[in-house]
Amino acid sequence: MTTTHFRSLLRRIENRTRSRDGRYLLLASILLLLPAAALAQLSIELFSGSYSGTPPDGPLSTQTVQLLVDPAPGSPPASPVSVTATLSNQQYAGVGTGAGSPVVMFGGRRADGTTTINTTPIFDHMNAIATPADTMFSSLSNGSPSGIAVADNYAFALYSSIQHWEGLSVPATNSRIYLADLTLTFSSPVANPYIHLVGMGGFVGTLGYATELDLMTSGLSLTKLQGNNTLVVSGNQINNANATGILTECSAETAGCGTVRVNGTGITTVTFQVYIRGDGGTPTWSGPARNEGDFWMLGVSLPYSPTAAAVSLSGRAVSANGRGLNGARLVLTNGSGQTRMALTNAFGYYRFEGLEAGETVVVSIHSKRKTFSPNSQVISLSDSAFDVNFVASN
Repeated sequence: MTTTHFRSLLRRIENRTRSRDGRYLLLASILLLLPAAALAQLSIELFSGSYSGTPPDGPLSTQTVQLLVDPAPGSPPASPVSVTATLSNQQYAGVGTGAGSPVVMFGGRRADGTTTINTTPIFDHMNAIATPADTMFSSLSNGSPSGIAVADNYAFALYSSIQHWEGLSVPATNSRIYLADLTLTFSSPVANPYIHLVGMGGFVGTLGYATELDLMTSGLSLTKLQGNNTLVVSGNQINNANATGILTECSAETAGCGTVRVNGTGITTVTFQVYIRGDGGTPTWSGPARNEGDFWMLGVSLPYSPTAAAVSLSGRAVSANGRGLNGARLVLTNGSGQTRMALTNAFGYYRFEGLEAGETVVVSIHSKRKTFSPNSQVISLSDSAFDVNFVASN
């Protein structure tokens, strides 16, 4: 069901259930029958218009893009949010990679016949490499495989070069080696941002290697929402699951592709350490005649709400004949298991204040005198615009 159809249905329900005091009783049973996506405000994502002007070819170390309201081509949200991606703390000097000699860069890729890096746009379609599928990603707060179209959504294009180890076996080609830092900086505090990863895997001859990420920002955690089996999240690490046989394709399960949620609220920066891990397929890295490396992509989106601003949730408990019920107890439980309680007033109304936009909560109701069916609802908090109501059974 589309959002438009959902709103139309609500208007029909409201017209039939208007109470004497002019408030609407949105029946809980109807809400629970609707798909979660129908209740959602659209997410904000990266599209071609997110970059001001035409994205230049790299290599570069910093770029800023604006998140736009889905669907493509996107428009700025009411409260614009931009994200700046920065590479820093390069641990090695690159070969033929330009000013500053980066090893990890935006807008680079393999060059055949020369050790000088080939340049490519720093910001591009998510399907520019590795044949990803839409269903490997999610932009929805419930993590369902929907909301990202790899032909429409864009991402930062990155390259992790291994040319600086040409002909070397130290570090060993089955090592996991720290290369640089990648920091995402948001222009406004955000809650639970999503990162979308494409093509974390490359090869030269029989040596496979993959870019991997370690989350370094304290107080945050990671959850894999969607992706192929090759993309794995373990603690604070995002890795390629293949011990051997690492290649470049999402669909063939040789490169990591999918969506990972960064768990937290009030987030302004997220920093990862960038690693390269070899699978030991040959004893030496790279080759003398071309700049080998892992070409991969990283996109960003925010589900439902662009900021971590406080929102409220309110509603009413009524009897089967529409009268407000006094003294019913409402319990709200968030995703961390924390609870809050509210009581209905003499007219059956209740309200929770100071909730985080974008989080998913469970609201349940209890009364000594009445039973409710259903007696709980799962709510994704996009704003303060809708009520959550409960109707007592006969």
